[in-house]
Amino acid sequence: MGLERRLGEMARIISENPELLLKLSVTSLILSLATAKLYIYQMDIINELRQDAESLENLKQAYSI
Repeated sequence: MGLERRLGEMARIISENPELLLKLSVTSLILSLATAKLYIYQMDIINELRQDAESLENLKQAYSI
């Protein structure tokens, strides 16, 4: 099945059921928001690990002879 044929079929289905386009748009928005939240969460973890590493290095320097 060619790409043009699949796109035409998708356009036909959506034109017959406009509510489906709304559902697809909402799903896309939710996935984008979830991706952004995961990225922010990952950045928070990375920053926390960086701070932990700095604290450990400070402790090593403070207790080194």
